[in-house]
Amino acid sequence: MEIRALLQPWRRLAPDADDSPRADGDDAAPSDELRARREEIARMEERALREVESLEVQRADLERRQQALGDRERNVDQQGEELKRAKRVQRRELERISGLSSTQARQLLIADVEQEARHQAALRLQEIEQETKREAERRARNILSVAMQRLAASHASDNTTRLVELPGDEMKGRIIGRDGRNIRALEKLTGVDVIIDETPSAVVLSSFDGVRREIARITLERLIADGRINPALIEETYRQASREIDERIVEEGERGALEARVHGLDPELIQLLGRLRFRTSYGQNVLDHLVE
Repeated sequence: MEIRALLQPWRRLAPDADDSPRADGDDAAPSDELRARREEIARMEERALREVESLEVQRADLERRQQALGDRERNVDQQGEELKRAKRVQRRELERISGLSSTQARQLLIADVEQEARHQAALRLQEIEQETKREAERRARNILSVAMQRLAASHASDNTTRLVELPGDEMKGRIIGRDGRNIRALEKLTGVDVIIDETPSAVVLSSFDGVRREIARITLERLIADGRINPALIEETYRQASREIDERIVEEGERGALEARVHGLDPELIQLLGRLRFRTSYGQNVLDHLVE
């Protein structure tokens, strides 16, 4: 506005085309050209004035904004200082109420957090341990089931059966006897299953009791060697084999006690030790394992 006011007097002092003395026909064209140039200059001045006024408005707006920003910065700084003072006051009040300094309170908080973290870690470790045990048991059951399916049959067969060789297949008929009386008498006395199948020149004795299986083997081998097989001779041979096995049991028990350097055992314990000679566990003789 000030610039417009400064330029207005110049425009008033500028000579007007109507006030100039009229020229002749020869001066008409230069006068029109001068008038046009003056009008163009006037328009340029108007545009310059509008631009200057716009710049002035923008400058004033920028000054107001800068002042507002400065005020806000001062307010923020002032509020920050007030917050710091309030925090210090609040800390002093808390220290007064609790009777603890900020360092002590920080240590108590750290100890509490550490204890809680240890408790949570212990619970997590317990969960992981229980989960690991369950997974280990599940895998162990799977492994055992697979091992039992693959190996139990052959292991049981090796440790519960005994093969007795025959001089010929005709001996099978003698062992069976008329109407099966011989084989029934043998099975009843020994408590062992006598299996006669298509195996050539052989009979299988099956029992979980190693002592009975050994008595049946001795009895059957002696009957085969004698050639005479009947219920009375089977009973007599069985008694002889039983006495021999009883004596052998005592001998094995005494030998095991001697090797283990254990003296003064009761006769019943000696007999129990001797019976272990006819038992196996995981492919190893129980008496030998016990002595070791």
